[in-house]
Amino acid sequence: MCRAVLLSLLIVLPNVTAQGQTSQDSTAVYALIARYEAALQTRDITLIRNDYAAKAVWLDGFGTTQEGADSVLAMVVRGFVDSAFAASVGTRVKHQITTFIRPDVAIYDRHEQLRFTARGVAGVRDVATNLVLSREGGRWLIQRQTDFGGSPLAALRRSFVETATAVVAGLFSGTQVDEPVKQFGCSPPRYPPELRAAKVNGSITLRYIMGVDGRIEAGSIQVTSSTNKAFEQPAIDAVLTCSASPAKIKGSPVRQIIEQVVRFTIS
Repeated sequence: MCRAVLLSLLIVLPNVTAQGQTSQDSTAVYALIARYEAALQTRDITLIRNDYAAKAVWLDGFGTTQEGADSVLAMVVRGFVDSAFAASVGTRVKHQITTFIRPDVAIYDRHEQLRFTARGVAGVRDVATNLVLSREGGRWLIQRQTDFGGSPLAALRRSFVETATAVVAGLFSGTQVDEPVKQFGCSPPRYPPELRAAKVNGSITLRYIMGVDGRIEAGSIQVTSSTNKAFEQPAIDAVLTCSASPAKIKGSPVRQIIEQVVRFTIS
């Protein structure tokens, strides 16, 4: 007997490159990041003076929050002239990743090791910096910045990206809503005849955004894993047949990013 099973929703982090950003956007984002990196190396605040949004927020590694571009820039200046910061030396950049979570929203994730001397004590510390960038009026600006020190960096970065995404992009994960998306009335996916005849099993993982109207947002469906390309379109067609109630926060519908597995099994 053949059966194709549509599995339940899985909560995921929106961390894949979105489709739709232009080459101009990519160039502008990378140019902003290059200025940011140059400012760190040269301690020259003028390189990034115009790159923070008016309502930018910065949470530093000591838990201090600065709000507004002027306050953020003043804090950066204080850091640049701080003797401990000036004496710190990057020993190894572990990774630098830029991700478009929407055509108009990008995240820059930077992780390095610093050798420092503070209060006469020398040491090496892992430091991670995350920037959320968004396009406003044709310009890309830094909306949020968070610096982390020590470990567990991975968990801290994940928390940052979830929060920043919700604030900037209006896009929430299942853990951030009061009522997650509920799907019903889904038609079973069509089993490709050639794969059924060959008794081939498989699965497709789809990632997409459910809008406030309970519909999958156009162009948001992505195949994140696939055991056989012939299963992909039937899986997409199946999720598009589903009806859904949108996610809600305090009774109001919100956008939610979700991941769904469509499994094809012959038993």
